[in-house]
Amino acid sequence: MNEKTRQVPVSGRFHENCIIINNLENDRFREWLFMPSQIFLAEDKWWGIGGKRGTLHEGIDICVYRTEGNVTRYLSGETKVPAVFSGKVEKVIDDFLGKSVFISSDNLRNGEDRFFTLFGHINPIPDITPGAFVTEGDIVGTISDTKRTPVRPHLHISFAWISDSVPTERLDWDTLTKTDGVTLINPFEILSMPYAIVTFIQKTPASA
Repeated sequence: MNEKTRQVPVSGRFHENCIIINNLENDRFREWLFMPSQIFLAEDKWWGIGGKRGTLHEGIDICVYRTEGNVTRYLSGETKVPAVFSGKVEKVIDDFLGKSVFISSDNLRNGEDRFFTLFGHINPIPDITPGAFVTEGDIVGTISDTKRTPVRPHLHISFAWISDSVPTERLDWDTLTKTDGVTLINPFEILSMPYAIVTFIQKTPASA
């Protein structure tokens, strides 16, 4: 993984679009909640019985929010996912909970490096296929339903600069952390949104 740093784009619209398309304003949304094991470069798992991840976490896992009434809510498998930036769908692959979608944004290119948004654990809508174009705010899919697994429904988001020297067909979660020409970016540097990092999240039922 390349460690070069560059100025990164910032999006406040992703958070706003998530709130709007999922009607979270009706629930008096206040902030997203993250445990240390759900953030960028985390070493530990937050699901099942815990333990160490196979690699450092490539992004963040959006799973829980808190309301103005201090109630914890978990996202469901019906949660809609909007595109963070406009771009082209480069690849759609299977992951252990659903599908992962890789989107490049040529307008955010930095020299020979393409800017990528990577969504993990979603069910893409039928139009989201390689070669398709999306506009910022377009619905890309919904979070995967994980009822048959020990993992709560959540959206994984990663961002990366990926060199033109890295072929699209080589892109997957394994190569992201092991390939020169890939620079992962802390999503908190890009996503302008209210959030808190907490050591424990109360397991309030989603219907509460």
